[in-house]
Amino acid sequence: SMQGLNLPPPGLHRLNRTEYTNAIRDLLALNTDAARFLPSDDSSHGFDNMAGTLTTSPALMEAYLSAAGNISRLAIGTETAPTLAVFDAPHDTSQNGYVDGLPFGTRGGLLIEHEFPADGEYTLTVKGMTGYFTAVLGNVKGEQLEVSVDGKRVYTFDWDKEIATKRSDGGKSPALPIKAGFHRIGVAFVATSDLPDTSLNKSFQRTMNSPGSISGYTFYPHVGQVFIEGPFNGAPATDTQSRRKIFECYPKAASEEDACARKIITTLTTKAFRRPATEDDIKVMTSFYKNGREQGGKFQLSMQKPRKGCGCISREGLEANLALDAEPLLSSAPLCVINDAGLFLQLKIAL
Repeated sequence: SMQGLNLPPPGLHRLNRTEYTNAIRDLLALNTDAARFLPSDDSSHGFDNMAGTLTTSPALMEAYLSAAGNISRLAIGTETAPTLAVFDAPHDTSQNGYVDGLPFGTRGGLLIEHEFPADGEYTLTVKGMTGYFTAVLGNVKGEQLEVSVDGKRVYTFDWDKEIATKRSDGGKSPALPIKAGFHRIGVAFVATSDLPDTSLNKSFQRTMNSPGSISGYTFYPHVGQVFIEGPFNGAPATDTQSRRKIFECYPKAASEEDACARKIITTLTTKAFRRPATEDDIKVMTSFYKNGREQGGKFQLSMQKPRKGCGCISREGLEANLALDAEPLLSSAPLCVINDAGLFLQLKIAL
């Protein structure tokens, strides 16, 4: 029985990329993919959440430091330099029908969930899916490709003129004004007919298995890649889901800054630790904020310091004074290891 087993303490268990992504989402209301910042996790027997394979190397720690800086800037919305995000459509799925999440009355395409770093103008470049000879595939003419932001159409490509003839460059949209924060970008064909396919040869759900050159086969154009570039003429974010969750107060005068910062830090630390923050916890986190203010940073910019220190790395650890054969004290197991300029702290969580 389970009561007869002598299970050792689990030891240090680093968060994998999925757990890291979820922790950032819950703590900062930021929808971002940790795969953008962190290398892939090792796996054991097909699982990437095994403590024995989730090692921590110096290179990985550097990646965590870089991720903490990027995530803090995304959460506050101070990153205004243009960046490029690339999204690839899977080759093993069909775009001959409606794709869930895209506007009704469309066919195929790609649904992109993207966190825009700042208010500004963004451009979208779309490339068609290619075959063995790198030519844009599709023998159906007259297709229109719409670009939508949160379900609202903002631009329409003429597929034949703007994309199909530009194999390597693709079609580029004009600058589109988009607010900072999380948005769903849809790139889909305008559906022209819902009639069933009567082609002699059937591709079923693997439409990319054939280059579409055989007789009797109807091949609809497919979206291959989407590039989102910007912001241009960017401005710091003013209202995003992350900012609403983080900034529960805004100081109206310099005399109110410390009290407001303490309130924000207390809430953030309590959520990260999943217990009431102690005075020692708040003192450490406040020191990051004060360091930023002393370096001449503005209030909101200085508040990046505590958040940069909240890069969750480890899920639970082994108490130093716990005997090897003792029962693990899960109620006081550290949840995260946070890092700021080489300073490591343990955030405790009540499981």
